[in-house]
Amino acid sequence: MSMAYEVHMGSWTVDDVLTLPETGSRYEIVDGALVMSPPPSRDHQRVSWRLHNLLFAAADRVNASVEILEG
Repeated sequence: MSMAYEVHMGSWTVDDVLTLPETGSRYEIVDGALVMSPPPSRDHQRVSWRLHNLLFAAADRVNASVEILEG
């Protein structure tokens, strides 16, 4: 799905990004430029979930004091 946006003049700010419609994409501001990443695919999410579970189980087996977070 494509969406048209008005032309943005100048550097992007957090307030500018907060006015964008919710699309599931991830937005970042890098040196005033807007960078958009598409939402992760279903396959990506599935692999991430499995990796999280494997890492959590491995840490638990050795009583590691770590926190496993998905990003």
